[in-house]
Amino acid sequence: MTRGSTWNKWDFHLHTPYSILNNQFGDPNDDSTWERYVQAIEEKAAALNIAAIGITDYFLIDGYKRLLEFQANGRLANILLFPNIEFRIDKFIYRSQAGGQPKRVNYHVLFSPDVPPAQIEEHFLHDLEFVSEDQPYDRSHVRKLKRANLEKFGETLQRQQAEFREKSALEIGCMNATVDIEKVKEQLHKDGRFRGRYLLVLAEENLSLIDWASQDSAARKHLVQMSHAVFSSNPKSRSFLLGKSHPTMEDFLEEFKSPKPCIWGCDCHGYKERFLEPDEQRFCWIKGEVSWEGLKQILYEPDARVRIQPHDPEPSKSTYTLDRIHITETQINDSLRVCEADIALNPNLVAIIGGRGSGKTALLDLIADCFPDGEKIREMETSFHYRLYHKTSAKPIQVKLQFQSGEQTGKAFGAEHEVFGRADILYLTQNHIDDYTANPTLLYSHIIELVFENRPDEQRAYVEFSEHIARRQREIDPLVDQQLRTG
Repeated sequence: MTRGSTWNKWDFHLHTPYSILNNQFGDPNDDSTWERYVQAIEEKAAALNIAAIGITDYFLIDGYKRLLEFQANGRLANILLFPNIEFRIDKFIYRSQAGGQPKRVNYHVLFSPDVPPAQIEEHFLHDLEFVSEDQPYDRSHVRKLKRANLEKFGETLQRQQAEFREKSALEIGCMNATVDIEKVKEQLHKDGRFRGRYLLVLAEENLSLIDWASQDSAARKHLVQMSHAVFSSNPKSRSFLLGKSHPTMEDFLEEFKSPKPCIWGCDCHGYKERFLEPDEQRFCWIKGEVSWEGLKQILYEPDARVRIQPHDPEPSKSTYTLDRIHITETQINDSLRVCEADIALNPNLVAIIGGRGSGKTALLDLIADCFPDGEKIREMETSFHYRLYHKTSAKPIQVKLQFQSGEQTGKAFGAEHEVFGRADILYLTQNHIDDYTANPTLLYSHIIELVFENRPDEQRAYVEFSEHIARRQREIDPLVDQQLRTG
């Protein structure tokens, strides 16, 4: 049983020592480089409460595979890691309104951590190709997207351009290799093995500034259309991609096919620059379980489930908001035993789903009995407490509650009704809810009672104002009737 949807920090874009372009982490072939890198992730993720990280490399997943080895040995615990492959695609398409130079587009493919790295390499990366040479009267010479081929491509360019000889052949190869984005999509769709297990993400920070009537607008629009999401922390771009800048959502969907959630990460290549801490603390918060399926919910609710901001989007709750319940294993009688359970509770809506007799009422009664309002369950024949302890000598069940503040309280369910009196908890049994839904007047009266509990002055003012409205209504109704008759 999980806590369900909560806001968590995700960093979608952290480079590794194997990121060939602009690596500032140190020698990737030195074990000490990786030990320092892993330790830095562990410390910073713990300090900033980062729950998930997209491990990013250009064209390859070598860094991701290395970190999985650390995880297999107990490191990087409680952090969801997933591969983020950054591609340079064969399009120069960026022009700012100020007339800046075109810039090659970077495009990302994120994979579910459930996809084995070998599948990503064998059935995706190694089936992609890049053009290494060309000539007028023959086909382009292409190579498979593998490390060795990127190095050979770089060596060729180094022989031809002296300026390239100051860097490694692999770096030069990655700098200049490009892939066809249509081929990327084709490989992902080829045999269905990756269906639902990848996301296409366009890197574009300033979409709101684009002149969509320019000569490259169709190419740019195509990239947005095919993307699940966009890397951008720009509030105006976010608003644009959610369809809020178009006259209607229908107009946006006709043009771009689906609303696009904006996600973000530090895009860090070294320790001196924003390591797991984006500029201006533009952390990416995702509401959902920390899992691939939890992440995919942003596709269905791109506005409600993503925020880019310094602080937790969850509104502050009462100190005594329930955080979890712990039930101690208990042999209640000869025929009934309660197993030990530790159940995390969501600070918002909690839905308990189960068949008849699966323990839904029992769980609620165990919680309610810790508070004054729960005393009523003891004499209700339908309650778990009544059925278990009325006229029997069953053994009490030890229950412990923890609040979001960290404070705890506990009691023996079935023993004397000792309660935790500092928290204001209202318990409505299923019978109460049935009564209220069948009688709206009763429900309204109960709501008023709850709203004005311990607030006599406000209740008096409310009653006086309600009576004033009723008097005015009685005065107005005859005038309206008269006007209708004569009108």
